Amino acid sequence: MKSSILKAFLDREDKENTLISCLKLELDNYRSEKSDKGGSVSIIFNEDDSLHISKERLAVLVEHYQLGVLDCDSLEYVGDALELGELVTFESEFIRDIVFEFSNPSINGVFTQERAAELLSELKA
Repeated sequence: MKSSILKAFLDREDKENTLISCLKLELDNYRSEKSDKGGSVSIIFNEDDSLHISKERLAVLVEHYQLGVLDCDSLEYVGDALELGELVTFESEFIRDIVFEFSNPSINGVFTQERAAELLSELKA
């Protein structure tokens, strides 16, 4: 996944669903590696552009999860990429904490539709 593709998706400019296509290819391997307890997982994140995660951009990501466009694994994978990215910045610690929440289900539990709705109301306030 390229940061420019993720940026276009978060800015609602990804009309061809390029991000979804990329994720489908990358998630098969990710899911397989994730099922190995104690193993490591590969995150493919090509930072071809800087990316600032604002509450508006994060709301887009959570909305797509709530609509079923992204599943829990997709959200976790994108969150892991954001956390690892050297050219990724976050608007606030609150935004960083939300990304940590959905990218670490083994620590925080599975990210639910109820939690997504709760966060969307906070992000859009």
